[in-house]
Amino acid sequence: MSGMGPTMERAINATITKENYIPESIPLQDNCKTVIVDTETTDFEANANIVHLAAVCDSLHFEAYMMPKVKIHPKASEVTGFSVSNNRLLYLGNVVETVSLETAANQFLSFLKSCSSQILIVGHNIIRFDAPIIIRFMEEQGLLESLCNLTFGFTDTIPLIRQGKIAKQDALAKLYLTGPEWSSYHGTAHNALTDCLLLRGLLEHFSISDEVLKSKTLTTREFFQRRAVKEKQKINLPSLQPFKTCVSTAMLNTMAKNGLTVEELKSEFKIHGKKGIEACLEVQINGKPRVTVNKKIIQSVTDCAEKLLSSENVSKELENVNKNAESGQS
Repeated sequence: MSGMGPTMERAINATITKENYIPESIPLQDNCKTVIVDTETTDFEANANIVHLAAVCDSLHFEAYMMPKVKIHPKASEVTGFSVSNNRLLYLGNVVETVSLETAANQFLSFLKSCSSQILIVGHNIIRFDAPIIIRFMEEQGLLESLCNLTFGFTDTIPLIRQGKIAKQDALAKLYLTGPEWSSYHGTAHNALTDCLLLRGLLEHFSISDEVLKSKTLTTREFFQRRAVKEKQKINLPSLQPFKTCVSTAMLNTMAKNGLTVEELKSEFKIHGKKGIEACLEVQINGKPRVTVNKKIIQSVTDCAEKLLSSENVSKELENVNKNAESGQS
């Protein structure tokens, strides 16, 4: 594909450019401490507010209650036991003392620093749920970079301790943490501190060592790279909807997260024809194709780009005809 240099360069830039903050890679230190972290939130969506943040590292415990800025969803309240009444936060009907968001964030960071100069954050479903919420929370308080400089990465315990179809932490705890020392904990599951302690118990029960937790880590840099890709996908996907009739939803998502837009595809077809589409989709980045080398998919995308351009040209011609007709009548 000679002559495709500028196209390939644009493809690579669209794929690797990260507008979001991406922390530097940091090596794993010998003194890296695992810290179990959990949150209770106003709902189960990515934009949820934290109402209870807790962490456990060896014998050290941390927790902070925060007054949410949004209403607690009834289903979340039913699961967690948290509610708001008369501008006070209640847990299982009892008022709990809250601190400001700024205070909670600073206290959380101070606690993590007290554990070690480098930490590994561990949690059940933490990569998909808790970590993004904690990161947004710390970012809003201006402490994101400090958190990232301290954190080697995140380890999700679901694949490590799930037993067949049983993956929920409270179900695992009730099934395997059966000693009398655990009986009082089961009634308060979904309290963040309680959940941290239960998870520690489960890790000990299944003999999951710190070495295993560290070996299964998604590094902080990798986590933010994934976040940047998802953000890019979210931004680009709407522009690619004209191609949803010619490729699968999965392929459409792959195109979006790799920086492709409908304007780029139309432009490359207009200038280079099918070879331009091939360059956009096949260009090798880090030893892998940007999107695909599948000839059927490339042909489908090419046909769609051609139809879009043809349709736009027809629309422009009709528009010009109408303008000329209106000009003649006047």
